[in-house]
Amino acid sequence: MRHFDTFSLNAPWFGVVLSFVGGVLAGFTPCSYPMIPITVAFVGSRAQGSRLKGFLLSAIYVSGMAVVYSALGLVAALTGRLFGSLTMNPWVYLAVGNLCLVFALVMLEVLPMPAPAFLSRVQVRSLPGRDALSSFLVGGASALVVGPCTTPILGTLLTLVATGKSVLWGALMLFAFAYGMGVLVIVVGTFTGLLASLPRSGLWMRRIQRFFALVMIGAAEYFFVKAGEMWL
Repeated sequence: MRHFDTFSLNAPWFGVVLSFVGGVLAGFTPCSYPMIPITVAFVGSRAQGSRLKGFLLSAIYVSGMAVVYSALGLVAALTGRLFGSLTMNPWVYLAVGNLCLVFALVMLEVLPMPAPAFLSRVQVRSLPGRDALSSFLVGGASALVVGPCTTPILGTLLTLVATGKSVLWGALMLFAFAYGMGVLVIVVGTFTGLLASLPRSGLWMRRIQRFFALVMIGAAEYFFVKAGEMWL
C-alpha cells in the first residue's frame, strides 16, 4: 500500500486494466448477471439472426454505458483536481476510507442500499427504424438504472478516480469498467445460442460479491494508512 501512489504514476495503464477486470467481475454480480437475458433479447430482436448486426448493436449498447460512466469519471477526476488541495488533508483520506468501508459493508449485505425509487421508473422506448440509436440510449439508461450491488463498486472506483491526478486516466478507467461489464453482453449478443449455456445464478455470484467487498476493505485500509502517515 505504501508504494501504491508511485506505482500508479509509473504504470497508469495498470489501473485501466484493473478497471476492465473489475467490470468483467461486476457483470457476474447478483444484480447485473440476471439482466443479461433481457439485454440480449432486446439486441436479438433487432439483429434478426445476423451475427454481425448482433455484434454491432451489442457494442453500441455497451458504448452507451461507457459514455455515461466515462462522464462520471470525468466529473470525479475534475472535481478531484479542482479541490486538489483538500487531498493534503488527512481528514479527507479518513472520510474517503470510511466511505469505501461503508461500500464494503453494503457488498457484504450488512448495510442495505436500495436503488433510488425514481430510477426504477425510468423507461427507454425503442425508436422505430433507429436500431443503433435505440441500442445506445438503452445502454446509457441501463448505466443509470444500476443494481444496488453495482453501485458500491462504481462508487469506490469514482472515489479512487477523484483522488487521482489525471482527468484522462479517470475517464479511461470508467470507460474500461463499462466495457468490462459489457463483454458478456457483446459475446452473447453476437452468438445468441450461448445464452442457453450460461451458468445459472448461484453461490458463485455471492463469492464474487464478497471478493469485491474485500477489495473495498483494502482500498479503505489504503486511505486510512495515508491519513495516518500525514498525522505522524
